[in-house]
Amino acid sequence: MDIVKRNVKDSLFTHMFGDDSKEYLLQLYQALHPEDSKAAVEDLDLISIENVLTNDIYNDLGFTVNDRLVILVEAQSTWSENILIRLLMYLGKTYQNYIYARSELKARLYSEAKIKIPKAELYVIYAGPQGHKPSVLSFKDEFLGEEGKVDLIANVIYADEELKQAYGDYRESIGEERGKQQGLQLGLQKGADNERPCNIRSVMESFGISAEEAMSILKIPENQFARYMELLK
Repeated sequence: MDIVKRNVKDSLFTHMFGDDSKEYLLQLYQALHPEDSKAAVEDLDLISIENVLTNDIYNDLGFTVNDRLVILVEAQSTWSENILIRLLMYLGKTYQNYIYARSELKARLYSEAKIKIPKAELYVIYAGPQGHKPSVLSFKDEFLGEEGKVDLIANVIYADEELKQAYGDYRESIGEERGKQQGLQLGLQKGADNERPCNIRSVMESFGISAEEAMSILKIPENQFARYMELLK
C-alpha cells in the first residue's frame, strides 16, 4: 500500500495537470494492478480534470484503462460513510458522460443489444489514521441493509502524514485555503470567487486555450466573463 500512496501523491497532487500526467497515471495504475504488465500510456484516458476544477460533484481522479474505469475520491478528515453517496452519484454521471461521448453507444442505449462499458473500481483516500475503520466500504451494508438490492464497493486507502501534507500543499496552490479548516467540499463552495481565476489559468495552461474557452469549460456563466477577465490581469 505504500507504493499506492506514493503514486497517488505523485500522480494526483503533483503532476495531475502536467504534460506528463499519463506517465504518473500509469505508475498509479500499475501500483493498483501489478499483475497487468501490458497496460501502456496510450491505453489511459483521464476523465476527471473538468470535475476537479468545478464546484459540482467533486472527485480527485478518474481514468479509464482498457476495460477498467478507476475512480479515486478524497474523504474529508472527519470520517463519514456518506462518501459512498458521492461515489454513487459520480459513478452514474461518469457512465452517462462515457456513453454520451460515444455516438455508437448512445445510439444503442435503448436497443436490444447489450452495450459494453468499462468495469468500475472505486477507491477512497482518507486523510487520517485507520484505527478500527474498514478497508472496504459497502453502500448496501451502510445504507440499505440486508434487504437492499443495490451495492457499490469501495476500497479505502489510508493516507500517511506525507500524503496529507502533499494534499494540503495542492489545495493551497489552487486557492482552497478554507478547505483546510472546513473540509474540501465546504471550502470549494465558499471559496469559488478566490479559486476560479487560478482554475481558469490551470485550464488555459493545460489545454493551451484562451480565457474565454477555459471559462466555458468550467461552466462559468457568460455574464461573469468580464468580471473574471479583470481578476486574471
